Amino acid sequence: MIGQQLQKWFADNNVKRTDLFVTSKLWNTFHRPDLVRVGCKRSLDDLKLDYFDLYLVHWPAAYQPSAEILPLNADGGTKYDYTDILETWKAMEDLVREGLCKAIGVSNFNRRQLKRILDNCTIKPAMLQVESHAHFPNAKLIDFARSNGILATAYSPLGSPYRPTSSGCRLIDEPVVCKIAEKYRKTPGQVLIRHGIQRGIVVIPKSKTPSRIAENINVCASFVRRVKPVVVVMPLLGYQKNTAQESQFALQSTYKIMLFIASCITRTIFDFELTAEEMEDLKKLGTHERLVKGDP
Repeated sequence: MIGQQLQKWFADNNVKRTDLFVTSKLWNTFHRPDLVRVGCKRSLDDLKLDYFDLYLVHWPAAYQPSAEILPLNADGGTKYDYTDILETWKAMEDLVREGLCKAIGVSNFNRRQLKRILDNCTIKPAMLQVESHAHFPNAKLIDFARSNGILATAYSPLGSPYRPTSSGCRLIDEPVVCKIAEKYRKTPGQVLIRHGIQRGIVVIPKSKTPSRIAENINVCASFVRRVKPVVVVMPLLGYQKNTAQESQFALQSTYKIMLFIASCITRTIFDFELTAEEMEDLKKLGTHERLVKGDP
């Protein structure tokens, strides 16, 4: 579906493939070395593309090969597969050599897992994608990645409206966030996106609501007027052909398009900037409580 729309968009708008930055992830059931290419090619074929700009290992944990998103034992436990992540990474490196990916990276890896890759790789991860927001900055891991020349991407930069901390307060409802938002005449979400950017992190807020997507993009309106926006097409488990209702987690098998603007080197892309004191106030919100806990 999205592949057809992409091709139509290319044709209707005179857009070249090189104008887009397209990223995807390798799901856990494709960790075996002989399946890494299979998983990548399926996503590429579904999108009708020849290569990804960035391809990430979604989780360090491997599942047994299956058509199911989460293969389960008879007792309801997950069917883990004990493929060494180093073998998976070697196969990821082969994707780069073959031209199927421009760059590769990891997602949801901890410091020990990331260091093991760094100590044994030929091609270093270009990106580490992890949960990071004012309630859970994940600063030590991000600093470690940065010290090794790895760019960090933060998912859930706004926290989650459905998963407040143990205090019962959602990140977007924190008084300090709302106070800063009122000062700059911004929304709490825009303040939190700005907070992530000023930490030198790529932030990827996600929403299905058009008004919220527009709000996120409006954070960097001054930047958008000067350069082309980056369009990221992220397949969500593209190999899975069941409907959302049939899926283990009711995950949609179609693709979601997320638009985001990211910069880690330019501090003039927004029309407002948080002060050092405001950054420190947001830092104090850290509860060290994760929204996404451990391996899936």
